[in-house]
Amino acid sequence: GFVNTTEEHFLAWDRPFDLKLLALFTPDSSVYLGGFPLKGFRLSVSSTWKSGLRYTPFTLARVNDFTGRPEYERLDDRPFDEVGTYWFWTDASLSRDFFLGPATLSLSIAVTNLTNYRSAAIVNGVTGDAYEFGDPLPLEVRDPLFPDPQNNGIPPFNPARFTTPRQVMFGVQLQF
Repeated sequence: GFVNTTEEHFLAWDRPFDLKLLALFTPDSSVYLGGFPLKGFRLSVSSTWKSGLRYTPFTLARVNDFTGRPEYERLDDRPFDEVGTYWFWTDASLSRDFFLGPATLSLSIAVTNLTNYRSAAIVNGVTGDAYEFGDPLPLEVRDPLFPDPQNNGIPPFNPARFTTPRQVMFGVQLQF
């Protein structure tokens, strides 16, 4: 008879959901706020929510009798089977044009990751999120809760484990 051996295999770059929202506000000369004309202002706000990075999960195999450290094994039969915690960020920019005869002076401020949400760029295979102190770790990572002078694994405090934090930029532009 016929045997169906079709299986679904995820790829590392797979992100099941990616939602974006953008709002622009560019008032004309007839818009006033408290008697103040808003002509020349531009406001832009965008938000992104997307699935986290795919990772191969780990499972608890045993607890080391000597050190007490939990030992996790990678489930190699399930590569990229899990999705880490979601990513989120909001960017905003505000600018104002001043019309000075034949020239235009623009002042602006732009903020990336307005909420300063820390998305996991390096996923801990045990938790599905970026490492925080006290989280369980696979054996190939040095665990600060179980110091061992013979452990030559990578340390878990890589600052790149999170996406870029909030950044604020100011700008001045003069056009003739």
